Amino acid sequence: MHNSKGQCASFVFLQIMLINLAFTFASACYSQTLTDTLPHSKNAVLEVFTAVRCSFCPAGHRLLDSIIGENPGRIIPVSMHPYTVGSSLTTPYSGSPDLRRIYIDAFFTIPFVHESMRFFPGAFINRRTWQPAIREQSTDKWRQFTDTILNESSPLNIGIGAVYNPASSLLSIDVEVYFTDTVNETCTLYVMLTEDSIVAEQKNGGVNYIHNHVFREALTAQWGDTLCTQANKDSLFLKNFVFDNSTSQYLIQNSNIVAYLRNAANEKIITGAIITANNIIVSANKTDIKQRILLYPNPSKNHVFVDLQCEGSQAESQDVKIYDITGKLCLSQRFAAKELIFIDLHELKQGLYLVKVNTGNNVYFSKLVKD
Repeated sequence: MHNSKGQCASFVFLQIMLINLAFTFASACYSQTLTDTLPHSKNAVLEVFTAVRCSFCPAGHRLLDSIIGENPGRIIPVSMHPYTVGSSLTTPYSGSPDLRRIYIDAFFTIPFVHESMRFFPGAFINRRTWQPAIREQSTDKWRQFTDTILNESSPLNIGIGAVYNPASSLLSIDVEVYFTDTVNETCTLYVMLTEDSIVAEQKNGGVNYIHNHVFREALTAQWGDTLCTQANKDSLFLKNFVFDNSTSQYLIQNSNIVAYLRNAANEKIITGAIITANNIIVSANKTDIKQRILLYPNPSKNHVFVDLQCEGSQAESQDVKIYDITGKLCLSQRFAAKELIFIDLHELKQGLYLVKVNTGNNVYFSKLVKD
């Protein structure tokens, strides 16, 4: 689906259980879980239907960005440009890239969006029918219904990790789903690639309009891949996906990976997660990543030692950054080459963190739990 006329046949992806994973490209980097086991509130998934020839859509884009800014790490945005059902409104201007995708059309149908109508800009907010028979919401309802979702408890957490190898153009994605409560319905998993900073002409936006959160590819089936038919509390599900970017050549440095879980019984999206480009590991090696990072003690209350277990490292310095689960930078330190990396954790709150070590030659990631 690298071009708008294909129905997913033109890209390659593999979907396999991580437990039986033979392809170790990403799993070598994630020796711990990608999400924590504590109950959290739901995240809001906004699937926004938009069009380049829609005069009201730029205002919708600004509203979406405002909601994202007000709720860091809690909003999962996907800007969707339908292909065949958008009529002339979604047709690209001459000289602009085509943002349409056929995959989106199944969602933008009557009666799924509404019993009698559909419009731009409109949004699904966790795919609920907030009024009888109305799933697509106008912009005046986006903030109100998003706030409702954000204040509800979620029965599950989703974590994402990803590694991209420019030499092979393979993007490997690990997704973990941990259930903090029992769910008795069938759940299906969506994993999607979105892209920011795409320049395409937009009505009421100009020739060089910047489009963000644009849906590019789905690595799962039209209505998601079945994850479970029932899940008990404390169940953990692990999935791995591999996307071949050699044909599409999406700019991974501008890309995001989103994952969300659908309740197949009522079509509602339970919750979602996102990792942005700065949290996608880019492998500098032409071979699979073999280096790993060891943290001890882990979990830890007061401090942690970081051991880079890498053959033949020629690092001149070691830059250590620690991020929380929303992607916020919480700590940054630099160490000399081969210096013992000792980090004081007293200023960090309890929770799950991502530790990133950049040696100049390689980048290492691992998860840290602060007790």
